[in-house]
Amino acid sequence: MASLWKRPRSKFWYACFTAADGRQLKRSTKTADRKKALKIAVEFETVAQNKKTKGQLWRVLKDLNELFDVEGVSESSFHSFTESWIKSKRATTERTTLAAYKKSVSKFLSFLGHKGMEPMQSLEKRDISLFRDEMTESFSKSTVNHDLKIIKMIFRDALDDGVIPENPASGVKTLRSQSSNNGRRAFTEEELRLIIEHSKGEWRGIVFFGLYTGQRLKDIAQLKWGNINLDKQMLVFQTSKTGRVQRIPIVGPLNDFLSELSAEKQESDSVFPKSNQAIISHSTGGTSTLSNQFYEIMAKAGLVPKRSKKSTGKGHAGKRKLNRISFHALRHTTTSLLKNAGVAASIVQDIVGHESSAMSDHYTHVDDGAKCEALAKLPTLQFHS
Repeated sequence: MASLWKRPRSKFWYACFTAADGRQLKRSTKTADRKKALKIAVEFETVAQNKKTKGQLWRVLKDLNELFDVEGVSESSFHSFTESWIKSKRATTERTTLAAYKKSVSKFLSFLGHKGMEPMQSLEKRDISLFRDEMTESFSKSTVNHDLKIIKMIFRDALDDGVIPENPASGVKTLRSQSSNNGRRAFTEEELRLIIEHSKGEWRGIVFFGLYTGQRLKDIAQLKWGNINLDKQMLVFQTSKTGRVQRIPIVGPLNDFLSELSAEKQESDSVFPKSNQAIISHSTGGTSTLSNQFYEIMAKAGLVPKRSKKSTGKGHAGKRKLNRISFHALRHTTTSLLKNAGVAASIVQDIVGHESSAMSDHYTHVDDGAKCEALAKLPTLQFHS
């Protein structure tokens, strides 16, 4: 006999009923009115006992909506729901993250074809699993897992909003990575010297910031002179990815480099104006232009093969070979060098800004002196203008 159930975070009643084949089903009634919900549940069971399809069940619900004036009945397609979903994220999401959302959604919609325009509740676990498996033919495991993470996030939100009665993505597993760092590695000291030797203009300073602060490329490129206090030899800024406020002592060669540049600089001036402008000019505010520039520096240093503009015939959708070294490898390098010098893990995490269960700004504070002492243990790679 049909009955009702309510999810802890939902205002809507769910109909619990038995199908003709004996399956126990559960579907949202899209109403908070218990009396109306019970009538819908009974109707659901009547239709299910007559071996109706899931689509027919939802059409029954739509008809019941007109009869009982039920609130909020939705037949949103994945396409229409994600359009609204992305719009709702604009005010609180960074441009690069929003662009990643759009890219993952576009891939999934392309995979779904016409099914992306059908009611979202018609999508099943199998659809999402097949999408994951098909993407492995063209993209790396980390990219597939990233796309899957976004798709699963969308389905969770759709469930919470009462758009779908159950989450078909909840049981879809991500792909197992071969290693925890996706095959990436740190630079050796000799490689660092070659990179500095082949870096020109702003790039030498950016590389020094990467090594002596362990920060991400975008945060370095966007630094203002107002973030730098040379009298106290301290760098203070908020990271773009996590919003964490970083306080990092300015040591050795990095201090020498900044001292040479700082004359008559205003707080609002960019430390690296050309690189900052490259991020501003990029349609998503990303660092792809700068990443490509750094790759060319590594190629000139003989650390990676030169890129050819000759077509491979695979287009942009082809799976790319993972580069084990990139600008992000400087972050790994700083971490490795500090740990190899005997610096405590909590101090290393505070400097580079890694978040972990063992450390939180709410209850842990590493004083500036300890961080300065730690950074002084990094090798001295001199800057020559």
